[in-house]
Amino acid sequence: MRKDAQPPTGSIYRPRNPWVSPLYQCVRRHSDELDTAGLAHRSVETEVLERFLDCSDLHKGFAGVYCDQCGHEYLLTWSCKTRYFCPSCHQKRMLAYGEWLEDHLLAPVPHRQYVFSLTKLARPFFCCRRRYLGQLCRLVAALLPGGIRTNSGIDRRKPGHQGAGS
Repeated sequence: MRKDAQPPTGSIYRPRNPWVSPLYQCVRRHSDELDTAGLAHRSVETEVLERFLDCSDLHKGFAGVYCDQCGHEYLLTWSCKTRYFCPSCHQKRMLAYGEWLEDHLLAPVPHRQYVFSLTKLARPFFCCRRRYLGQLCRLVAALLPGGIRTNSGIDRRKPGHQGAGS
């Protein structure tokens, strides 16, 4: 830290510690076995595992970050950017994508996300009869407006439309 630097006034940066996570420990412990057994036979899989193991390692690269306002400085390690595998890097990308959606794509109205899932007993039926999934989705879409009206108490609110009180 520079001599004239002030102590940080905001929240303190705490570097993440991926190497203590159970996922990291499992990959580190078994990556050689995967290579030997030929389970990671594709170069993409091998690269993802290697990049994940190198994620947030100062020896693999970093940037120096300095705040002109408070004088705080720290080292920011490179991330692996392996979306869908590294929980931290995936979370960063999903947050950035959500911000992009809000700024560039979504209308400035309230939004709500509904998640529909199948019970474990129903999953085998649809696994063997995938052609029925489209019908199931259409049924859920047809029932959703009634559920919204029941829960919101507003009769005119519809999915994809701005209703009263929105």
